[in-house]
Amino acid sequence: MGLGYQKTDRNAFDYDIWFDAGLPNLALRGPQSDLHADNRISFIGAAQTFGRFVHDPFPRQVGQFLERPIANLGFSGAGVEFYLQRPKLMALLATSDTVVVQSMSARSVSAGVFKTARNNGVLCFQSGPRKGESFMAQEAYRLLKIEYGEDALIEQRKTVQEKWVEQHRDLASQVPGRKVFLWLSNEAPGDNLDYGNSAIGKFPHMVSAEMVSELPDMGFEVIECILNPEPVQILVNDHSHVVERVFDQQNFPNRPDNLRALNVYYASPALHDKAARMLCKALL
Repeated sequence: MGLGYQKTDRNAFDYDIWFDAGLPNLALRGPQSDLHADNRISFIGAAQTFGRFVHDPFPRQVGQFLERPIANLGFSGAGVEFYLQRPKLMALLATSDTVVVQSMSARSVSAGVFKTARNNGVLCFQSGPRKGESFMAQEAYRLLKIEYGEDALIEQRKTVQEKWVEQHRDLASQVPGRKVFLWLSNEAPGDNLDYGNSAIGKFPHMVSAEMVSELPDMGFEVIECILNPEPVQILVNDHSHVVERVFDQQNFPNRPDNLRALNVYYASPALHDKAARMLCKALL
């Protein structure tokens, strides 16, 4: 998870990875903080909350501006079930003054044909010709469409969307404090459901406007943070200040050469800055 990002991105970004004694085997984004501080804001989400390719992610910005303690509990590939399955994380959320829930993909849901691995971005087939095989989510859904058929794909989308709503309702019931849902994307809710180039659409994958509209009844305040078009982020070496090919040929053989030094997926620093401003305004 975070350790993987640290290893891959180390020449361009130092994520100040640290470990808390109460959360063994979970690498946390730094700087180190008091996870039990009074009046704290806890942030949960995937790589966007962790802050891949960002020196100053929005959780840290919010804490600095509001002068409040924060807990960045973002993990790569995470979905809501990642937290629901970990009692120690849920205990931290239950004692937080405020919990900010970043929009996490419906791809990161165990339901239907798929079960998530420890990293919720990896899916394992539970039935059919690929039973027992694991793939990154986008590839898993591509294989589902090709080998299981269009009807199976449509049914799978419906199943994980229903489970996504159910998981957020479960999360809300266990978090008594203030709850904020942060839609963080280059697309407005609904516009992300473009399946022309991908079987899972755009981030947050397969999350519809109708799904988001159910959240206020669960107690969530919804903030839509959208930046479109988003400026392309060029990755730069932290020390030499020259362009850094983070996605090298050895570890990413299938990535096009012209994209090896570009962030074309993760939330950019500009989107983090906008999210921080919107959250500060709402929390004030």
